Amino acid sequence: MLSVSSLSCKEHYASKISNTMRIEKLKDLIQSCHINFMLGSGISRPYLSTLNNIETLLTDLSQQKDLDLDVYDRIKASIYKVYFTEVMWPNDKEYEYKDGDENKQGTKASFELTLKNYKLFLISLNEILLFRYSGILNKQINLFSTNIDLFVEKAIEETKHEFNDGFKGRLQPKYDLSNFQKSYFKTTLQYENKSEIPVFNILKVHGSLNWEKESDNIIHSDLSHVLKVQKQLIKLDKKTVLHNIDKNTTVENLIDIDKLLDPTKLTPSSFLEEYEKILVVNPTKEKFERSVIDDKFYELLCMY
Repeated sequence: MLSVSSLSCKEHYASKISNTMRIEKLKDLIQSCHINFMLGSGISRPYLSTLNNIETLLTDLSQQKDLDLDVYDRIKASIYKVYFTEVMWPNDKEYEYKDGDENKQGTKASFELTLKNYKLFLISLNEILLFRYSGILNKQINLFSTNIDLFVEKAIEETKHEFNDGFKGRLQPKYDLSNFQKSYFKTTLQYENKSEIPVFNILKVHGSLNWEKESDNIIHSDLSHVLKVQKQLIKLDKKTVLHNIDKNTTVENLIDIDKLLDPTKLTPSSFLEEYEKILVVNPTKEKFERSVIDDKFYELLCMY
């Protein structure tokens, strides 16, 4: 028993030394490197859903080349409906929270928990920038994100940290990638001493719900275009045009179900038309192709 206990103590001591070395190495990296994070959909849980089988369904549907256009549009709109209602619409101020606790998607409690987690994350990063001793590197953290929701922007505003989301202007802010090349400084009133302010750069490589296209520009949106999509969706639901989808649904299932529909049913063209105005890369495996084709998305990926 004594030998086992002694061995256990030695292993514990060695483990403590190993952990200390890891922490010191991590501290050195933070002190001497630019700091970048890639935020994925899991970080907005439990309030927002992850993609589940949405990407697979949209990709499989895109490969159905001989499908009747009305059938194709109904199935596509049915898949978009899930993505819109679970990931997009809950960001709007008119969204009505579901009943339930903080572990349930779409509830007020889960919203507050998710926002709290974002804020704690940002506060910790801001402290790292404030206290790192290197004066060579700028005090900026790049937050790359594939998310289209607005949690990170809301969390930064509530923590009152400085951030740069690529928009410039007061009356009608326009998106310009050159804005990410700027640094921010604070000057004291008495002696005019300057010090760099920590800044979070938010780079959304798949677009964002608060992006809206106007001619050749991306302008900052109040989400009014998201509300328009919701109104079209309500009209469609009243006509029972769209199909129900769960985690076991396949495109083949949806095609078979659609054959049973009344062929005179309303097509979801108005819903799709409004939905396509939202400047996001939709979750299909072809999203990478679109990212390369579209200049803004391509440039964001290059920066990443």
